[in-house]
Amino acid sequence: MPTIDDVARACRVSKGTVSKALDQRPGRREVSAATRARIIAVATDLGYEPAWRLRQRARRRSGNIGLVYAARSPVQTGVYDGFAHAVADALAQDDRRLLFVPLGADSTQWHRALTDQRIDGCLVIDPAPAEVNRLLAIAGVPTVLINQVSSLGIPQVRADDARAIQLLVAHCQALGHRRIAYVMRPRLGHPSEQERQAAFRTAAPRGSPLWIEELAGIPGRCRGADAPTALIAYNAHDGIDLLRLLTASGVRVPQDMTLVACDDTLEARLVQPALTVVDTPILAMGVRAAEIVEDLIEGRRQPGPDIIVLAGQLHIRESSGPPPVKKSVRPRTKKKAAPRHA
Repeated sequence: MPTIDDVARACRVSKGTVSKALDQRPGRREVSAATRARIIAVATDLGYEPAWRLRQRARRRSGNIGLVYAARSPVQTGVYDGFAHAVADALAQDDRRLLFVPLGADSTQWHRALTDQRIDGCLVIDPAPAEVNRLLAIAGVPTVLINQVSSLGIPQVRADDARAIQLLVAHCQALGHRRIAYVMRPRLGHPSEQERQAAFRTAAPRGSPLWIEELAGIPGRCRGADAPTALIAYNAHDGIDLLRLLTASGVRVPQDMTLVACDDTLEARLVQPALTVVDTPILAMGVRAAEIVEDLIEGRRQPGPDIIVLAGQLHIRESSGPPPVKKSVRPRTKKKAAPRHA
């Protein structure tokens, strides 16, 4: 078991500095942010847990589980519709309550919320700053990460993004499509972006284009003999915007172009035509994460880098259909001249 001396030696600071840096309780903010971040990173890598947290763990539990998320994240809309209710219901089975912990600009606020023992455990939704995960790891708070990837030794529950793309490609091929394109806006590097792209390159017919660009130019690519007859959008939001752009340019869905997407939202079901999608099993992910954090709290599970991957389901709707049939043009034949009469 690593000690505070080990952390101090690795960081080349005093034990007092390490103690101040790792004690995130109110009133202990005498270390610079850069030094504190470096000490937390080293302590996490060594697996050190401060004694004050061990003492706190033995005290009475609050019954609260923190749902940690960026303040602007749509934790109750879009793909997360119904997520909080499902998690709260699962936690209620063990007499626990869900406590919302938005990560605002003032880190002091959520530092206190995460470490002053108002919560027994945490569920962290992507996107969240890496500092949050490190803080929870070093503080010894039972934590499960949802829909994100981390190198820390924290359990993670993710969606099977590769399987989602495989299902969509197979669906398009079963309808008869041989020219399929994958489309997404330029984004900021969520792991699902790379996983979905890699899965498309493997599953799609050879030569299928992968377009990462602003969506306004896509309808212009959907005409001509070599144009795709099916589009796979990165998510439902992109899919709905593509549907609007295609319709405005005169490309009919699904008569001229099949359009499918990853993720499912209320809007994807209400738009006309409704989008064919593979859903992200966010409700099942939340319930599974709640079960894991409960096991961590009760000691039925040891902390570790467990990764649970859940697959979504294909929902076939009106936006997908067979490729358009090309009309054959018959060659014009010359009419026979009428015979002349003498």
